[in-house]
Amino acid sequence: MNGVAKARRDFRNETFRQISIVYGAAEIALYRDYGWKDDRLMKAFEGANDIFMTECGREQRKSVPQLLEEVTGINLKVDENGRSWKELAVFNYDILDKRYSHQTPAMQILMFKQEQKWLGVCLIAALLVSLYRNFDFDQDELLRLMNDVAEIEMEYNLDGKRLEDDGKKLTGVAIFKE
Repeated sequence: MNGVAKARRDFRNETFRQISIVYGAAEIALYRDYGWKDDRLMKAFEGANDIFMTECGREQRKSVPQLLEEVTGINLKVDENGRSWKELAVFNYDILDKRYSHQTPAMQILMFKQEQKWLGVCLIAALLVSLYRNFDFDQDELLRLMNDVAEIEMEYNLDGKRLEDDGKKLTGVAIFKE
């Protein structure tokens, strides 16, 4: 397996791991805070998936954190230094185009590794946009939910499998189709 294929595989595996953590914690938070089950959760997760997979990305030249700020006014600080999407090439296509207009295999590997770091941020941002659009959550509700999700992730020690299992027991919704 060449380096780019391995980086792509690692990125895919990390995506599934982060989905289990972020959406598992969100499922529990939405159940605890609002009593949500079945249809509402599915609509929220399907909306987030559509945002993550089709509305944002290289072809659309828009990152999920960028969309979140445009739609809700929430500017997520996406790293430990408090930087926003505007300051990081992985989220800002104006920077990305200047630095990586022609990607060598080494640059592709680097980009997959960089993008892996921000998957959780992108997933929560997509879910927040979905809740804003589909359920009229206001900025305060979104920020409270984001905080609740972070607390639940810590409560479960970032154990995606436990988050998925407990969320399904509470709500009847499986994050991944079985």
